[in-house]
Amino acid sequence: EFFLYLVTNIERAHHNNNIPPPSNIFKFGVEDRTECAGQVRYKKRTEFFLPFSIPLEAATNLADVEEYTKKKAEAEAKGEKLPQEEEVRHKIPFSAVLDNFMTGSTIEDVYSPKLDTKTQGQQTARMQTYPDYLLIMLSKYKVDENYQPIKLNVEVDMQEELDLSLLKSKGPQPDEELMPEEAPPKEELYENEAVVAQLMEMGFSMEGCKRAVHFTKNAGVDAAMAWVMEHMGDPDFNQPLVLKGPTKKNDTAISEENIAMVMSMGFSAEQASAALRNTDNNVERAIEWIFSHPEGESEATPASAEEGSGDQNTEHLTDGQPRYTLKAFISHMGGSPQSGHYVCHIKDEKEDRWLIYNDNKVAVSEKPPIEFGYLYMYRRMK
Repeated sequence: EFFLYLVTNIERAHHNNNIPPPSNIFKFGVEDRTECAGQVRYKKRTEFFLPFSIPLEAATNLADVEEYTKKKAEAEAKGEKLPQEEEVRHKIPFSAVLDNFMTGSTIEDVYSPKLDTKTQGQQTARMQTYPDYLLIMLSKYKVDENYQPIKLNVEVDMQEELDLSLLKSKGPQPDEELMPEEAPPKEELYENEAVVAQLMEMGFSMEGCKRAVHFTKNAGVDAAMAWVMEHMGDPDFNQPLVLKGPTKKNDTAISEENIAMVMSMGFSAEQASAALRNTDNNVERAIEWIFSHPEGESEATPASAEEGSGDQNTEHLTDGQPRYTLKAFISHMGGSPQSGHYVCHIKDEKEDRWLIYNDNKVAVSEKPPIEFGYLYMYRRMK
């Protein structure tokens, strides 16, 4: 959350001076692919970090974890606690984390032009560009039955060198059927000559009476009369009614994973869903949307209200080979995402050693706990 706050302010400051922000070294293009009812849709956006969820079922020590969980429950039932040194954590291979990301996620309420209804779809994300510096975030938490984020006490064998060529986007394929763009519905015009005539008998203009019928959705003369009394002083009351052009319908599919990610930063499920809907399922922009819309979502906000912020512009982004080496990582000490302490490890390249940064203290780290990281920074290999 702090990182996104930082880069947002950097981008704003540089935008005001019409120069590319230095944060572009982290920014990369993303291609989202949604498949539904045999058709696919591609969308492009940008991100500052690559989020990976944790597939607990892929742990190499599931039997040991289940045995420890059972033993822990029995001890707690007796009012006892097991020694911390007996704790057994899920051990997750990074290859399983990468496979899980490539598989994608199931999303609900995807509008299918083919079926003319909302249904279930499958969404995957791939990288359009590879930044000079890549931030990877491991979502080491989940949402419980009360929609509260809880920390996952897991170990992931993150590699010090990564090849992410498998994540390269490919775009539409020859054998794919693309979803047609949905034509947005036109605004319906409500008319009633009889009601208009009755209102005109009271001395009001024809155009004002037509407006009254339309904006009360032809609910009757009483409703129209009430509208006239309330709006007769409007500057455009006596002007011909001009319907607004079609507005884009907000049918953006949002994933449960992204909802959980936004909620882990202290927001409610309703805030997370509304923000992701209005930012095309983009986590970074969703957080900024919440801060800039404290009143929440309104009917008057079109789906494209957040467009135009350069989300599809890859002109100033860095790009190159998809091979990276680990340079730093942040880990969290504590039992909850909402409490505890963060420390940072940074690679000292000159001395070929790792240093730990703990508040104002810096020391050499003999065995850096790479498997316990939360946010990792990789640099492209030369």
